[in-house]
Amino acid sequence: MKKLLLLPVLIFMALQAFCQYNTRPTRSRFYNSKVSTFSVKNGDIILYAASKDSQQYSVVVNLTAFGDSITFNYVMPEIDVQGNILIEPMAVKEATKYDTILSAEKTRLPDASIFWLSKKNFSELAAVKETMMDVGNGQETFKRQSVGTLKINFKGKEKIVTVYNIENTNEKAKKRLTVLSEENNPLILKTDFGWQLTLKEVR
Repeated sequence: MKKLLLLPVLIFMALQAFCQYNTRPTRSRFYNSKVSTFSVKNGDIILYAASKDSQQYSVVVNLTAFGDSITFNYVMPEIDVQGNILIEPMAVKEATKYDTILSAEKTRLPDASIFWLSKKNFSELAAVKETMMDVGNGQETFKRQSVGTLKINFKGKEKIVTVYNIENTNEKAKKRLTVLSEENNPLILKTDFGWQLTLKEVR
């Protein structure tokens, strides 16, 4: 009789253990959080698809330093634009302004950022779901609308990551961003304002 009782108990325990370690992410939850975000390092290449004024092109970002400051080279081959940018430490921490134009003449961003949210904006969106940002038309209130998922190509493999879906509160001129939900790498994955930007691959 004891043996008969032991079998259902073992099956139940095995099922419980399997359900608690389900590495497949869903729209609402990641059971294994280590698969939901990613970090970047020197030498990584970040590839975006971009469009502006009906023109489509790619943006290839070659990361050369990532830490207190961020330095990268970039090229947009279709329109023959290239350059390098340094996002200075204060901007990495405190910037609330974001450049939407890559220009070969601009090499230093002391008080603005591009491609990454500042630690200030990210922490406010994570904690209170609201922050002030300027993406080209002055300071506006942006709110975190939801936490979702996005499928990307990461180092040659398909990866599903968790993201924050963010938009401004101005109903007449909507601006939307999708940001990786990673405090140490708040990479902007998609934008929909002025120019449309979509992350395609991290190599």
